[in-house]
Amino acid sequence: MRKKNFILLEILISLILLSFLLTFLFHSMTEGIRAEVRISKIRQILLERQHLQTRLQDLFLSTTPTQLPYMYTKRFPKEKMDSLIFYFDNGIDPDPAFSGPVLGRIYLDEKKRLALALWPIENKTQSRPWRKEILFHNVTRFQFQFLGEKQTKQDVTITDHLSWNQQWPQHIIETPCMIRLSLFQEKEEVAFAFFLTNVEPLITYEGDRAHR
Repeated sequence: MRKKNFILLEILISLILLSFLLTFLFHSMTEGIRAEVRISKIRQILLERQHLQTRLQDLFLSTTPTQLPYMYTKRFPKEKMDSLIFYFDNGIDPDPAFSGPVLGRIYLDEKKRLALALWPIENKTQSRPWRKEILFHNVTRFQFQFLGEKQTKQDVTITDHLSWNQQWPQHIIETPCMIRLSLFQEKEEVAFAFFLTNVEPLITYEGDRAHR
């Protein structure tokens, strides 16, 4: 009888130790899964930010003086933030209407996404086709800043000739030297910086005058 009690006690102790071991293993597996999910979310956020940086840098380096002015900010009705309007070379596109120079607009849509809208330049009818591209998600608000000649008193002065302008009016033909973009996501701010090439307006000459 004592031997059976001893065996039962051994089995009970073994089961307790096994339960502790299984609890530790399941806890480790759970923490590992949670860490993997967090890493996956962080990786997705970093990839989205990298895509936005690369995409906008390519767009700003492709600005073209097809139309003047070819970059400016504009406040549309029922919108609380300025949109950035600019003309750029979209290169070769599967849709011929969107190949070459197009009109672009960066704005915040109704689903709190930073979006890029594209329109063909040649087709200026009211029903002309357009395309929408999502650049960034979960944006409460955004703000552009343009490095150039000072426009208003609110602009942050950098040197005697340069300042960070909150807006880029339509009457300015020149492009800014640099653009900063601030995205606000609830309690977090994400900042980007983009360099621009100084595009000069094209000058055309008539055949008779060119020889004079």
